[in-house]
Amino acid sequence: MRTLTKIVLFLAFVSFFGCGKDKPAARVVVADEDDDAPARTTVAPIAPREHVDSPLYKSWSAFKKGTTVTHRTVTGSGDYQTITTTTSTLAELSDEHAVVETQATVKRHDGTVLNNPPERFTNPRRIPLAPGVKKEDFGKAGQIDEGEATLDVGGKTYKTKWTKSKDRIESGAVFSTTWTCDEVPGGIVKSITEVPAIGKKTTVELVEVKTP
Repeated sequence: MRTLTKIVLFLAFVSFFGCGKDKPAARVVVADEDDDAPARTTVAPIAPREHVDSPLYKSWSAFKKGTTVTHRTVTGSGDYQTITTTTSTLAELSDEHAVVETQATVKRHDGTVLNNPPERFTNPRRIPLAPGVKKEDFGKAGQIDEGEATLDVGGKTYKTKWTKSKDRIESGAVFSTTWTCDEVPGGIVKSITEVPAIGKKTTVELVEVKTP
């Protein structure tokens, strides 16, 4: 479930999954015992990375093209808060990938409003595991607890699954709780992330889902 968190608006979940094609075999230079002889180059094969089903693709593929989901993200504390409203739309859907277009409007603490240009994200049906991650551990990095809960969001009741996780960045420990539901494109109903050392808190909450 944590992968869906990182989907929260498609941020930070790429670092866990990894991306792109498998890397080519590494080239290793071997020195000859004779110092005057040229070095020999050999190729050390790298095992291909295992692929798994993408939670993002699976979530969006359950909806029709044109479906939209809107989230509200509040970052900061007190009077110094940034509010971002992001609307994500399923622009393309095939057996191989789901293309989601997002548009974000940002309101800064000083009242400034920025309308960011739309961005497109292609979510493949299958994604490679990050190096060192086992298939059975996929999506569980940092997870410390999980359970189920009912949330009332946007005038609707959702039966959600929640996970708690702990991570660490340069600023200190990061604590996250994420609530997900299959009825929501992308999965995210709510997410709270806190960095106590610097007093930073980010809350993401579902606003609405529209289907064609």
